[in-house]
Amino acid sequence: MAPNAAAISRGDVRAFQLGYRTKRKPISFHVLYEKVLSFVSDLLKFIGISMLLFASMLAGNKAYTYVFQTDYFSVDEVVVTGLVTLKEEDLKSYFNVQAGNNTFRLDLQEISKNLMANSWLETVSVRRELPNRLIIDVTERKPFAKILAHGKVFLVDMKGSIISEVKKQNYKSLPIIGGLSIEKPDKESKESLVVPGIFMTALKLLKFVQKTNLLQEPIAGIRIDNRYEMAMITQGRRMEVRVDTQHLTNGLSRLGAIFDYANMEGKTIKSIDLFYRNKAVVKFVEDN
Repeated sequence: MAPNAAAISRGDVRAFQLGYRTKRKPISFHVLYEKVLSFVSDLLKFIGISMLLFASMLAGNKAYTYVFQTDYFSVDEVVVTGLVTLKEEDLKSYFNVQAGNNTFRLDLQEISKNLMANSWLETVSVRRELPNRLIIDVTERKPFAKILAHGKVFLVDMKGSIISEVKKQNYKSLPIIGGLSIEKPDKESKESLVVPGIFMTALKLLKFVQKTNLLQEPIAGIRIDNRYEMAMITQGRRMEVRVDTQHLTNGLSRLGAIFDYANMEGKTIKSIDLFYRNKAVVKFVEDN
């Protein structure tokens, strides 16, 4: 045993343990009451919220059933806006909405997709006008030119999308593009058909010449001879202007000087060949 260590007997240890236990404070009745009250309050809140959620779900289910089954939201009018060439009857088979259909049961995206299968339409927007109207806003493609392919003539817009086959003698005033053969448009395809690249070049050339009046009279058509060469033919004088598709800017920039010379000399141009990079070959009506 260490020199200064105090001797501790078993009785002392027992006395110490008993003394420690007697020092624990008793639980206050007020604290216990507060804890029980808090538990009961939380329990009541949980029960209340659960009942409220259940009632909401029950009411929501009834509201859902009412909205989707009531005649109040039955479609009794379909309004189509933006039509220019087409008629509403032309589109009915695409959206197939019957009087009495519940407006909330209609799939607006599906209706829009079906309508876009009509090659005349460029954009489609479908919306509900509660309680019983369906509004369809469309934008039609604007015919810009005609293309000749496999003995048939088709309308195209400025972007090169094929709109429809031209029947009889409609759209006489539109210029026609022909020459190279292209694949016959597939009428069963639901996607917009776009003409090949060389035809797109011809469409861009046509748009530029019409905007600037570069040839000083309307264009009757463009003949595509090959991927690098095409000729524009005017309506009145039937003047032919041959261009190199690889150097269009350089060639067209010389037209102004050619027309100025012809007007100054009082001559009528029969043809202009701009296929050469550094010169232009011009033939006048009186030339052989």
